[in-house]
Parts: sequence; C-alpha cells; structure tokens
Amino acid sequence: MAKVLGFTDEVTVCDCCGKSDLSGTFGVELDDGAVVHYGSVCVKRNTGIKNPTKAAKDYEAERVEAAQAEYRQTAEYRAYFNRQNEGHALRIQPGRAFRDFMADAIAADDAAKARIAAAHNVPAWRV
Repeated sequence: MAKVLGFTDEVTVCDCCGKSDLSGTFGVELDDGAVVHYGSVCVKRNTGIKNPTKAAKDYEAERVEAAQAEYRQTAEYRAYFNRQNEGHALRIQPGRAFRDFMADAIAADDAAKARIAAAHNVPAWRV
C-alpha cells in the first residue's frame, strides 16, 4: 500500500500527470519503494488515499512518537532531569543562575534531540 510521506512546496510538478505550477505536491512512497511527487488529485486517484493531508500528518505523528520514545530512553534525558531535580533540591531560583547550573545538561540534551530528530526526519523541537 502506498504511503503519503508529506507535502512540499519545493516540487511543483506532478510525476503522474505532468501538471506544473502546482502550489505543492505530496511525496508518496509506492509499494515498490519508489518515491514520487503527486498533486492532490493524482494522489487520491492512484493510491486510494481519500485524505492525503491527514495521511501525511498521521505519518509525521508516527515519526515524532517514535523519536520521542527513543529520546526518553537516552542517558541525556535522564541526566537532564536528574540535574533539574538537583537544582530544585538546592533551591536555585529560576533565571540566570538556574540556566547556568543547567547549561551542560541542556547542551547534551539538545545534541541528543538533534541526533534523534535527524534519524527520524522530524524537527528537533518536536522531540
């Protein structure tokens, strides 16, 4: 079964019918693994997907969920929250002092999020 990977405005020509000057196309992975770009009408006709926008959002939500699950298993995630709890126990007030206290943990955490986001093809802020 074909899978809608997402919508892009970078490709404006339909690989199915050749129509150009589209506002954008849907990236579709076909059964054989090939990735094509279809306009909204062609994606509905050729894949049987009635709502390609919803299918693209659902696929992105799956990728985000998988990235978040992987992130929650990392040492950086645990270190970040341990450091945060340590700061609270020391009664460090919110603001510059707390941010400075957390700086190393935040940097490591951000690097882990970026690595995982790239592997799952999602924005790092969604992890």
